[in-house]
Amino acid sequence: MDWESIYQKHSRGIYQYLLNMSGNSHDAEDLLQETFIKAMKSEAALREPDRIHSWLMTISRNLFLDLYKKKMRRNTSTAGNFSDGMMEIPAEQVNPERNAVLSDFRSKLLQAMGELSETYRTAFTLSILQKHSYREIGEITGWTPAMVKINVFRARRKIATVLVEFRG
Repeated sequence: MDWESIYQKHSRGIYQYLLNMSGNSHDAEDLLQETFIKAMKSEAALREPDRIHSWLMTISRNLFLDLYKKKMRRNTSTAGNFSDGMMEIPAEQVNPERNAVLSDFRSKLLQAMGELSETYRTAFTLSILQKHSYREIGEITGWTPAMVKINVFRARRKIATVLVEFRG
């Protein structure tokens, strides 16, 4: 396999997912490296090369969960510890008032994501932020189609509740 081209094609999306999940650029970078190292070592396990993105996302998710569990055991929670690099919301340099509103909105959204459980954060990140289909989310997470729909719905509802308060 041409791992350099695979890395070029998939690393940005996987990094963004890991950053959204961990809220920490250093953890996201480390997990991205671990994802590709593990993938290269277990290349023989890839049964369907055309589904490499789902396979890489599954590896990255499992590595994140391992890190998350390790941090939880040390009573260190990643919730609410999100960095500014989490989401790319374009800033308009022309309108300072709009920038202030976008900044407030972004802060509220990041706060809401920090309050989500790992399951709902995964569902929201993969569905809403990364635009994966429900089928792809099921492949990445191992969830049934019904569970994907339920988790995305509940994550959206929790986020919407916080954002309604923002509008209020």
